[in-house]
Amino acid sequence: MHHWVDGADTDLDNVVLLCRHHHRLMHHTEWEVEMTEHRRPQFVPPASVDVFRTPIPGNRPDLVS
Repeated sequence: MHHWVDGADTDLDNVVLLCRHHHRLMHHTEWEVEMTEHRRPQFVPPASVDVFRTPIPGNRPDLVS
């Protein structure tokens, strides 16, 4: 995902709802957020947290269609 301030589109395919704490984490650390082909967010931890940078689904599995 690309931040709107960096020229990204402001649309539903480029939006993730986060609380204040996690919003700041995304902007001030090496965590990344990506959208899957099913338009679901997944969070990629920095190598200091997970050497393999394994994406973490952002939705509960029982809510994913």
